[in-house]
Amino acid sequence: MDMMNQLLDAISLSSQMPIVLATIIHVEGSAYRKEGASMLIFQDKSRLGLLSAGCLEEDVTERAQKVFTSGKPSVVHFDMAKEDDLAWGRGAGCNGRLTILMEPVSDKLLSGLIFTKKSLDAKKAVTRVARFTPEMELANEQFYLAGESVLAIEATIYSDLPTGLHPDSKTGGFVFVHHLKPKPSLFVFGAGDDAIPVVSLASKTGFDVTVIDWRPAFVGTERFPEANTLLMDSLEKILKGLTFSIADLAIVMTHQFEKDQLILDRLLESGPLFYLGVLGPRERTERLLRGAPFPVYLHSPVGLAIGACGPQEIAVSIIAEMIRKIRMDREPA
Repeated sequence: MDMMNQLLDAISLSSQMPIVLATIIHVEGSAYRKEGASMLIFQDKSRLGLLSAGCLEEDVTERAQKVFTSGKPSVVHFDMAKEDDLAWGRGAGCNGRLTILMEPVSDKLLSGLIFTKKSLDAKKAVTRVARFTPEMELANEQFYLAGESVLAIEATIYSDLPTGLHPDSKTGGFVFVHHLKPKPSLFVFGAGDDAIPVVSLASKTGFDVTVIDWRPAFVGTERFPEANTLLMDSLEKILKGLTFSIADLAIVMTHQFEKDQLILDRLLESGPLFYLGVLGPRERTERLLRGAPFPVYLHSPVGLAIGACGPQEIAVSIIAEMIRKIRMDREPA
């Protein structure tokens, strides 16, 4: 998943420190990361995030020192297609060419990034628009709530463009559009031992995870330190207080038939989800549904068919299936 939420958290906690934000704005050919991937560089040369598989980071960090000194943004180009050591780096031979925008996180940019963090935390998507001159000098940039045209009519124009660099017919320059989305919300029903690797991997890959169970001994930060929310009460009470949207994901894995049936009934009554997975064989899920047809968004057995054995591998198959669905159904090509 996009690391931008993690980077925004770091920026909000380090707002008084000099920081350079490096963002891939254009990719030609093959590359480890795509347009919109970002990295933070601090003045002590520490960094957060990745722009490549380790090929670019040292070079970008060194170039960031000039941005710290000048206080001005810079656009740099990297050709990773060359395999000889006379190229910029170490002969990566990845067949990709990257254009990276490096910006000091000054007051104006900081304000836009803090606005983005607050919006994403409130589950509202943001579109970042950076305009460049024909010589690829940064002219200005703005942050819009996605889909809203109150602040500027341009918000509706750019909402249909995919993340990346586009020609600007008005100025003869270019415009970089970056669609920033909230973390997908994942509800994990059941806090057994096999849920622990699911929650951990989901959190590490960018999901906002809520763990739900009725057993006090199962729900605790010592078991789920990476969960965003832990809910422990009777399922009836918890389900009554929860609301779900068509963008949400859920996994049912309590291992108790009646509990799973109660949860599944409530989830189906609430309307379609983006993804709903039920642990166990398909025949068991058919019995849970009492003969009702399978919704298209219900995955049973949950997870990709990779021959997974044990909780860790099953967790990998589940998270991989959710990520595949997000990439195929939610994100633009």
